[in-house]
Amino acid sequence: RNVRLSGLDFFPDGRAALCTFDGDVWIVSGMSGADGKLSWQRFASGLHEPQSLAIVGGVIQVFDRNGIVRLHDTDTNGEADWYENFSNIVPQTAETREFPMDMVAAKDGSFYLAKGGQIGSTIGKVNGTVVQVSPDGLSYEIISTGLRQPYLGYDAETGILTSSDQQGNWKPATPIYRIEPGRYFGFLPEKYKDRVPHPAPIDPPEVWIPHFIDQSGAGQVWLKGPGGTPAKMGAFNGSLIHIGYNRPEIFKIYLDKDREQGAVVPLLSGFHSGVLKGRMNPVDGLLYLCGFEIWGSSGSSISGLFRVKPGTATSWIPQQIKAEKRGVLLSFGQALSPELAAEVGRFSVDRWNYRQTHEYGSGNFKLDGTPGQESLPVSSTKLSVDKKSLFIGLPGMAPAQTLRVTYRLPVPDSVQVDSVYLTVRSLPQMTLTSLGFGDNKVDLTQKAGMADNAVPIEPTIALGKEVAIRFGCVACHATGEAGIPAPPVNPANGAQVAVGPPWIGLWGSERTFTDGMVIKSADEAYVRESILDPPRRVAAGFEMEKTGVGMPSYLGVLKDHEIDSIILFIKNLKKK
Repeated sequence: RNVRLSGLDFFPDGRAALCTFDGDVWIVSGMSGADGKLSWQRFASGLHEPQSLAIVGGVIQVFDRNGIVRLHDTDTNGEADWYENFSNIVPQTAETREFPMDMVAAKDGSFYLAKGGQIGSTIGKVNGTVVQVSPDGLSYEIISTGLRQPYLGYDAETGILTSSDQQGNWKPATPIYRIEPGRYFGFLPEKYKDRVPHPAPIDPPEVWIPHFIDQSGAGQVWLKGPGGTPAKMGAFNGSLIHIGYNRPEIFKIYLDKDREQGAVVPLLSGFHSGVLKGRMNPVDGLLYLCGFEIWGSSGSSISGLFRVKPGTATSWIPQQIKAEKRGVLLSFGQALSPELAAEVGRFSVDRWNYRQTHEYGSGNFKLDGTPGQESLPVSSTKLSVDKKSLFIGLPGMAPAQTLRVTYRLPVPDSVQVDSVYLTVRSLPQMTLTSLGFGDNKVDLTQKAGMADNAVPIEPTIALGKEVAIRFGCVACHATGEAGIPAPPVNPANGAQVAVGPPWIGLWGSERTFTDGMVIKSADEAYVRESILDPPRRVAAGFEMEKTGVGMPSYLGVLKDHEIDSIILFIKNLKKK
């Protein structure tokens, strides 16, 4: 029996309930035990592609293509014998991508459901929406619309509901939205291109996550227990954690309380399978994740269940990130070195916007609309009295969909380089003295040498390999290189799952495209065009309708020397 884990929740005693895409529910005991021994008991089967469950009042409720199903064990033998059709009032079709994506139980007894939005043939009534089902299951209300493949996060203490979405048509990168009544987020399926107008202005997300750090957004989880009790995750207690699927990774999301913007920081990668959902165990206070191979992922396993716990090393992940009209505030849990923090050369800042169109994804664009990213000069740095907060002075601050701050950690003997990514929609002026600074002054004087005079970087094969890994290219394109995970295989026949054309032997080969055109030899011009304008010519057999995945443009995302390096890397890949 396949055990492809798609959702989980915890009983108050620390036992977990997990559903599988294949229709089973398992109860797992021993997760909080010191001996590490787990006991698995199949509790239910026969469900239809469930991807989420919630435990309310000790009863497991599953959201699958039939609606919300409550599972009861009336004879207490450890197996469900009554599958209660609690609510099938929300319309559902058999359309492939109209998945029952996610469900969370609200503190008022209602349920929030997230439904897949892509349409290939059958047109559903509420595709791509978040709906709220009443506590009695007899009615529902559409809360937000215009979503592609949403996954939810819910803070039971504050009632804040969030959703991610996945890059594609009308989705230039991975967004994090606040889900609130009446919001419309702009997704229209491919089949409606140039035929259906948007019903309302498109609401922007609170945070954009660049595609090169998160290729496919999944669930969110707040590190809080029932009633807001703290987790046991050290510096991350109370944090909003976002889950990335394609390159399995988790991120910390920062939401500004008083405006619709925030920031994101990568936290932890290297999970052995795609991850989709997360929950905090109320007994041990730790974060648990699960997921499985549903589309392309760089994970090496079909499915996985993971426990994340704080390590012993000091965490230098910022506790607070704020944009201000004079620059950016970063706050840490420990003191920084005043001498190193004063070195403005440790900091690099750039920014870009996206174009939200029917095209798949988006390149990066400067604020004037031209392709690329623009650098901001760092004029000054300023430490708070306790040396834990750093203000970076940035002349020319302006709203931008992504503002990246890259810095060499100002701590003695540290070689750590980190980046934070802010979405800036408004620029208030903060009173720095109220945040622990000695005064409210920020030096914005542009000094000699602050212009971008970077020395050109020589393209190399090694750099091309590094860029291909860093930007996730190898999750879709096979390279055959040692040390690079191969794209996933179909467990039924062992064949590679065709997401993108293999790079092995690509250089100089004949290429046939979906429009019937043929080129005799793949060369530099073809590879460069495929990176910057992927939809222009799609290799036969790799249509998005077949693979389920489209390639976004890397226009403005990759610098010229990075593209040249990838070309050298591909040119060097020979068939064994």
